Amino acid sequence: MKLVKFQKDWADEFYVYGFQVFTDEAWDAFKSVIENAPGFSLYFGTNEAWEWGDYEPQDVLSSDIEVTEITDEEAAIIQKLFGTQSYGVFPDKECFEEQEW
Repeated sequence: MKLVKFQKDWADEFYVYGFQVFTDEAWDAFKSVIENAPGFSLYFGTNEAWEWGDYEPQDVLSSDIEVTEITDEEAAIIQKLFGTQSYGVFPDKECFEEQEW
């Protein structure tokens, strides 16, 4: 299991944070989406977004995402405490789908 944390601070305009628990297979599939995406678009709040048209996937993977191995028991504790396997602002696969960049 993987605890994947996402955070982004953009020029003191916004700070977003979130996490999601993945199985190893689900994380590998999601990481592949990030690595092969032509762009990135994440909307949050009522009028905020973070968009990159021509981006380097390694920028997202190395600076904005932190991956930690967790046990099944730790994943169950997260589920118990938060009532879900994810919390906060976390990009989903649709953020990386082809856009008009």
